[in-house]
Order: sequence, then structure tokens, then C-alpha cells
Amino acid sequence: MLQYHLSSRTTKVGKNKGKTVYYAQYRTRGLIPFDVFCREVADGSTVDVADVKAVLSRLHTVITRNIERGFSVEVGELGNFRPTFGSAEVLDPKDFDITKHVRSPKITFRPRPVFAQSLRANIGFERVEHSESKDKGKGSKKPNSTKPSTEQGAGEHSGSPSAGDGHLGI
Repeated sequence: MLQYHLSSRTTKVGKNKGKTVYYAQYRTRGLIPFDVFCREVADGSTVDVADVKAVLSRLHTVITRNIERGFSVEVGELGNFRPTFGSAEVLDPKDFDITKHVRSPKITFRPRPVFAQSLRANIGFERVEHSESKDKGKGSKKPNSTKPSTEQGAGEHSGSPSAGDGHLGI
């Protein structure tokens, strides 16, 4: 169940210019620590926690090394990691300076469609008061739990620049 609260902003362009509009913004329930995550993976498999930690540590190393070499890396049913970077524009190619015009590289994760679809099919939404999201659990919840298909406007704005396309910038 994903929790959200309604946030507002004043629209600067379009048909609602100058009006206050509201949109759903994700609220995390917290962070699952690495040790807990590894224990959960181990409990559902034939390997122990130390093996899970070792494989995930090695996964990080292998992904990093291959991205540094310019490759995208497929990680099974999860998806792909790939390098990305931004660049400033110049009018004349002779003026382009890699040290000035290219922004720091980043790693982008794109989930495989089957992974993204399985998440969408099984997730519901629960509205919480805005103050609760700031106070980490202090406040009242509205009994407004729904599946995505019945929540009006679900998925239109998640509060992130990558909303709706299954793409996550890391």
C-alpha cells in the first residue's frame, strides 16, 4: 500500500495559470535497512544472509565497472542500469569544452516491463494527512484506501520528474 498526501502549487502556465492546483505526492513508510533486506531475500531462498550480501556487493562492483566502461547492464527480471549525462548547448562545435559543458554522469535504472507491471497490478493507495508525512506517523489517516484503477488521477503526478514512464533516475 502506497501512502500519499495532497500537495499544492500555483500553476504558472496553461489553462490553470495563476490557480492553486493539488496533486498526490508519495510518502514513504520508511527505509528497509540492507541487513533486513538481505535476511528477507535469504529467507525465501536456499542461500544464507552472508551469500546474499556477497552477491549484492559484487553486483554493485560489476555494474559500476561496466557503466564506467560505457556499457548498459541488464540485471535479469529487474531491469537495466545505464550511464547518462547532460550537456550544455554551444552555438559552434569549436566552442565545446568537455570540462565545461558536460554535467556529471549519473546512473539510470529502467525496470523491465514485467517488473513494473507486477508492481502496478498489486499496489493500492492510502491517503494520509500532509502533516503526518512531515511528522513521520503523527497524525490522522483518512480511510481512503483504493487500488490505482479506482483512484481519480492516480499516477498523474508522483512528485518526481520521472513520473509515469517507469524510469527512475539514480
